[in-house]
Amino acid sequence: DVATEGIPVDLFTPMTLMSGSIESADAVVDRVTSMISNACGLAESYSEFLRMALEEMQEGNYYETRGLKMIIDWLTIQDKANMKKMLPKIRPICGKNYFHIGDFLEDEAKIIEFDLSGISDNKVRLQVIEFVLDYIVYKAETGRFKETGLAVYFDEAQQYKEPNKDGGALSKILGMGRKNGVRTYLTMLSWINCSKHMKALVGQCATTCYFKPADDEARKVAEMIDKKRANNIMWKFQELKKGDFIVKGDLVVGGQEVLGYTSARLDLPDIDENSEEYNE
Repeated sequence: DVATEGIPVDLFTPMTLMSGSIESADAVVDRVTSMISNACGLAESYSEFLRMALEEMQEGNYYETRGLKMIIDWLTIQDKANMKKMLPKIRPICGKNYFHIGDFLEDEAKIIEFDLSGISDNKVRLQVIEFVLDYIVYKAETGRFKETGLAVYFDEAQQYKEPNKDGGALSKILGMGRKNGVRTYLTMLSWINCSKHMKALVGQCATTCYFKPADDEARKVAEMIDKKRANNIMWKFQELKKGDFIVKGDLVVGGQEVLGYTSARLDLPDIDENSEEYNE
C-alpha cells in the first residue's frame, strides 16, 4: 500500500553507467531534480530552486533520515517568494514521503505490486506513477535489466496522463525499453475513454490484444485496429467468447504462435495469489 508504506527508491546513490563510469555528485542531483520536476510538471525556473534544496539534502544525507519531506521543510524557511510558490506543486509528492530509502528493484520477491488506491487524489497518483517509471528509465539506461529483464505491468492504463506535451517516462520506456530489457504491459478496460496521447502510446506497442469490446465501442475499436478491415474485425468480435481475444502483431500463446488479426484464447488457472505456485 503506497499510501501507508511508501516505495523504497534509492535516489542518491550514484549509478554505474553502461560505460563503466560512476555518476558524479552533481549528476545525481541533476537526475533527482529531473525526476521530481517531470512528475510535478515544474517549469525550469522552479527546477533550479528544487536543485538547491536537493544539494542540501545530499550533503546532509537527509533523504535517509527525513525523506523527500525535507525539501518542503527547506523551501518553507526560505525568504524568496518564488521558492514558496513552488511548494503547492511539489507538496503532493514530497510532503507525505511516498518514497523512502531503499530500492524496490532489489526486492527478493519476483512480483512487486504497488497499490495506489489509498491515494485519493488522481493527480497525485499520476505523479507517483511518473516518478516510479522515471526511476526505472534511469536504471534501464545503466543496463540494469539487460540480463535479468524487467516486466512492467500497468493496470487501468487508460487513466494515465503524461505530465507534459513533450511526453513522459512511459513514452521513454516504450521507446527504449525493449533494447534495454524492459517489457511493458498495458491493460485498459475501455479504449474509448483513452486520451489521444495514450492511443498514440499504444500504437508504439509491438503487440496488442483486444478482448470483446462493449457494443458501443466495437466499431471504433475495429477501425482503430485496421480501418480497411473494420467490417471483418467487427465480425470477429461477435464470435469472441470469454477469454478470447484478437491479436494485432505476433504473439505466442501456450507455445503456439498466433499471427496478426487472428483470434486466440487465454485460459488462466485459478491460483491463490498467496500461494508459492502464484509467486513462481
